[in-house]
Amino acid sequence: MLALAKEADTQRKEDIDDPKARQQLDGLEVAMKSSRQKWRIMKETTSATIAGSGVDWARDPALLEIVLGDNENDG
Repeated sequence: MLALAKEADTQRKEDIDDPKARQQLDGLEVAMKSSRQKWRIMKETTSATIAGSGVDWARDPALLEIVLGDNENDG
């Protein structure tokens, strides 16, 4: 399903005839990828800090979610 969604996005981008609009879209995609990488680094650093802090994070639902949270949606 994800491959089909990505293929659909690629097809839409290829359908754009205006070179300026395509260039702008390329720039936005690069910015989004960079933003996702930064977010992932911040999230993983926070998780490691909590896990290594000595706090009983396993009993706190909010901390547990941060440490063991789902990373699939991070891009």
